Amino acid sequence: MTLLIARRWRLPLMVCLVAFLAALSLGSSRLRFAPEKLNQEIVKAVVAILQEEHLLRPRLDDELSRRWLQSLLNTFDPLKMYFLADDLAEFALWETRLDEAARRGDLTFAQTMRDRFVARHADLTQYALELIETAEFDFSQSDSLPTTMENLPFPADREEARQRLRLRLKAAFLADRVAGVPIEETRRRLRTRYEDRLRQVRLLDQEDLLEVTLSALTSAVDPHSRFLGPKTYEDMMQQDLQLRLEGIGARLRQEGGVPVIDTLIPGGAADRDGRLKPNDRVVGVELEDGSIVDFTEMKLSDAVRYIRGPIGSKVRLRVISASSPTTLEPITIELIRERIQLKDARASWTILEREDRRGRPIRLGLIRLPGFYGDSLAVSRGDSHAVSATRDLKLALNEFRTAGVDLVTLDLRGNPGGLLTEAETVTGLFIEQGPVVQIKDARGVTVRKDNDPSMAWRGPLVVLTSRASASASEIVAGALQDYRRALIVGDSATYGKGTVQQLYPLEEYLRLRSSPPLGVVKLTVQEFHRPLGAPTQKLGVASDVVLPSIRDAVSLGEATIPQAMESQAVPPQSLPPHDEWVTPAMIAQLNQASQQRRSQSPFFRHLERVIAQRRLNEQLDAIPLDETAYRALFAASPAWPDQDGPHELPEQDEEFSDTPLDVAADLTAWSQQPVNQEVVEIMIDYLNLLEETPPLNRFRNPHSEPQRNSEGTIAPFNLLDLFRREPTQERSEDKANSKRSNMEPIR
Repeated sequence: MTLLIARRWRLPLMVCLVAFLAALSLGSSRLRFAPEKLNQEIVKAVVAILQEEHLLRPRLDDELSRRWLQSLLNTFDPLKMYFLADDLAEFALWETRLDEAARRGDLTFAQTMRDRFVARHADLTQYALELIETAEFDFSQSDSLPTTMENLPFPADREEARQRLRLRLKAAFLADRVAGVPIEETRRRLRTRYEDRLRQVRLLDQEDLLEVTLSALTSAVDPHSRFLGPKTYEDMMQQDLQLRLEGIGARLRQEGGVPVIDTLIPGGAADRDGRLKPNDRVVGVELEDGSIVDFTEMKLSDAVRYIRGPIGSKVRLRVISASSPTTLEPITIELIRERIQLKDARASWTILEREDRRGRPIRLGLIRLPGFYGDSLAVSRGDSHAVSATRDLKLALNEFRTAGVDLVTLDLRGNPGGLLTEAETVTGLFIEQGPVVQIKDARGVTVRKDNDPSMAWRGPLVVLTSRASASASEIVAGALQDYRRALIVGDSATYGKGTVQQLYPLEEYLRLRSSPPLGVVKLTVQEFHRPLGAPTQKLGVASDVVLPSIRDAVSLGEATIPQAMESQAVPPQSLPPHDEWVTPAMIAQLNQASQQRRSQSPFFRHLERVIAQRRLNEQLDAIPLDETAYRALFAASPAWPDQDGPHELPEQDEEFSDTPLDVAADLTAWSQQPVNQEVVEIMIDYLNLLEETPPLNRFRNPHSEPQRNSEGTIAPFNLLDLFRREPTQERSEDKANSKRSNMEPIR
């Protein structure tokens, strides 16, 4: 995602908002609404903000009402297993009425849908548990499981719903049978899965329902707009953008109705204490007054909030150890809460020692950037500990210059985006000055520029991208490609998310200064374009050197998402004089050399077979569930190789956690991945070509005069002289903070 955070508000002009404001006691320290009434006003406010602030200025009419209903159905029952034809007939009566209900703030229809879903889910889960324990599936029957739900109708009745569930369970048992998993283990795993899902469904409360329903409305306009409840917003800001939280440093999952320790963050309070272990069950907490809060059947997000707390405060966990499965009596573990910097989600870097094509030693700097994170308020206050992707990259580049690195590679694979301001300043580290991104909104096009002529890195640059690189990643990659500043290597193209979202906290938008958090509307308000005018929306940034990728064989990217917005090119900006580091001739030579190496590589030949088979599998309408056909299908599918390490998809849902999933690749193992080994070969080829055809011979940089010898002729080009020199001046943002910064690099 690419985010802007609204800090100052325009007064809402719509009549419904005026009515809302009139209904509030603004001078009071508390809202004078019962919870039900407050939710009604929140609904009306979100509707007003959506129509007034969204880039498309949508009208809440019958057409949007239809899309909203479909979005709700997809949210509750994406597999079309629970709702029946009778339910759909009832829901169809609302099809053109949801807009009217929303203007009144009435969510009765959502409550009805939720109650029906819980009832259907409970009934089908009971049947599932019976089948899991007693069913003997006949794997010689020619059944099949549909692979796509798009054209599949909802079940006609209860019996058809049960038949669909039976096929899904048969597929699970068959997959484990072919994989050699004991049947009792399959039963245990499926029993836990279905019981936990039903618990989660039953715990869906009014706050959750409000978030689900309003997000279904906003996503009916475009897939990246949504409503975030207060808890969801807090988690996003602290964990995803500021990379910090206050707690014990443990990632939790829910299993068997209680929180379970999944992983411990290295160096966190729980890790240093040593008593908590993965798979320990946290069944409750003991409060200061000695009372016990039982976590059994509690929502995981609510349990986590008892575990988190202010820095320096104590938390007393009630824990049943996984190492003592026969002991059901919990022990108490007291820990001190602390601020946890989520270093694993920050930039990390290393230097690879290699030889060039002539056998000379070279140094390759590698930076892995998992997101464009930052605490903009802390940075503006001059906080030397403020988290910032740009600050971290400057530390890495300073270290690279000191170490005499010959080429830098910025790995953005799997980077889903982040803050727009960070994308702009990161780009500015590699160019002297000029336009970075063009922002288009309802008022026209604004050009965002880097006005600082200094550079943190002047040398050869490679940017690695994948289909899972999105949004802010595409701003950086697209700008550096337009300037011909960097060689882009990776999947055929990036994700293709070319829109910018802005956050509208309701209490601030409505000027309720003393209000508790009411939630945040995240709306698409702008689309971004590359400096030369091309959109990235649905197109992404194409790689200069394309490497085979399984991600290119599956339906992944903005263009595959319903309701994804369209975008047209805008006029190109004039780029200032600059060195051009990449030419079409170089790209052709690099692709040819890479293709020749890959044709002789057993790994890449195997990978090509996997990709070809995956493309065929993507065209299947159904998976056969008779064992002979199933084995034949997957016998034709080669094993899925570990291509270049795990990468998360943009905006992919994760289990709720005290600390988020580690998205930073282990750099100690980076060069052991076969695809990354080929990336290193491309880096070496690129350095070799630059030595033969250096950038100054193609486009003279007005800020750097060529050196002349005593005879007055131009001296032989020395590539190292171009970019190992120290910057002539600090970047402007460094000047205010250089004395205060003591951030250590993450290795």
